[in-house]
Amino acid sequence: MSAASFLKRIAAQKRRLGIGAGILVGLVALYGLLGYFWLPGFIRTKVESELSASLHRPVTVRSIEIQPYTLEFTVRGFRVGGKPSDSDAGNDLLSFEELYVNVSGASLTKGAPVISAVTLRGPVVRLVREGENRFNITDLIEDFMKQPPSEGTTMFSVSNILVEDGSFTLIDQLKDSRQEISGIRLGVPFVANLKSDEQSWVEPHFSANVNGAPLRLNGKLRPFSTNREATLELKLNDVDLTRVDEYSPVPVGIRLSSGYLDSNLVLTFSQADSEAPKITLTGEAALRKLGIENHGTEIPYAAKIAEIQIKPVELNLNSANRSHVALALSDAVISHEGEEQPVLSLPSLKVSQSSIDLAHQSVTLGDITLDRIHAFLRRESD
Repeated sequence: MSAASFLKRIAAQKRRLGIGAGILVGLVALYGLLGYFWLPGFIRTKVESELSASLHRPVTVRSIEIQPYTLEFTVRGFRVGGKPSDSDAGNDLLSFEELYVNVSGASLTKGAPVISAVTLRGPVVRLVREGENRFNITDLIEDFMKQPPSEGTTMFSVSNILVEDGSFTLIDQLKDSRQEISGIRLGVPFVANLKSDEQSWVEPHFSANVNGAPLRLNGKLRPFSTNREATLELKLNDVDLTRVDEYSPVPVGIRLSSGYLDSNLVLTFSQADSEAPKITLTGEAALRKLGIENHGTEIPYAAKIAEIQIKPVELNLNSANRSHVALALSDAVISHEGEEQPVLSLPSLKVSQSSIDLAHQSVTLGDITLDRIHAFLRRESD
């Protein structure tokens, strides 16, 4: 081969490499332009039309932002309105201010979705009870139940899950009441069922205000391992029980006039492979400023208890093992309506460690101590 032919061959290869590099750069640039400018608008239009049709409610999205090179997605101003035929049609069923998702490049190597971060800001859910067994989402639940069950298991990994400033409102038109959970904050380090993550612990946390009372939940779980384990700390302070009294199964004529709940409990769940699960509740709880009125009897009466402490608690909720509990009651008073003299007053009642056998339906009480009990009986003329 002559020197001239060799030089021509080298030049041709350089031209081909240059053309290939130019095409590659052009494709990368086109990918970026489509991702930045065309794709967000296309997805926004598609999401609004498809979801509006499937949910039978107006769906709007203020904006969608895509970072094609870092695989970051941000959705802002998402709204699902009320069903036009519903009485609450003027209010949103679901909305959030911002959803941020960062997809990891490991999704390509693992052949499954791997998401490195998810942040949801300002989610709002409004649930309306319109009838005895009818809510503003009943039609969605009915449509979902008609869907055929999915086959197989979808592998996934989602890390750094954060929900900030969420709220949930329940409007009960039947009882003319309103329940609200505000300031919701939820954090989960990761949830995954990919093989490399199956044995890892997940330690979520949750905080909110339930009708103004603080609620704190801290958990630890390993849901995808062979031996499933989970613990959940339930901390409540000053929960006003009168806000949910109307949903309790008490007989007609009995009303809770006051009452607050505090708790520092831990719910433990464990299940070995091919064995029945074990659920245990431990810790302590207290009822304070408890007031009950009973107008369902011939002579109406009222009962007031300053505090009921239940500690320590060790309840085996679904096993044959015995449960243990102790109780302390202070300043209990029962009086007939309109009478100053109480029928019964009990400054202190204590029941030491007692055991409960659910399997044999038996209870063994510990020591019972009554301190300064006073009863007043009056014999009527009849």
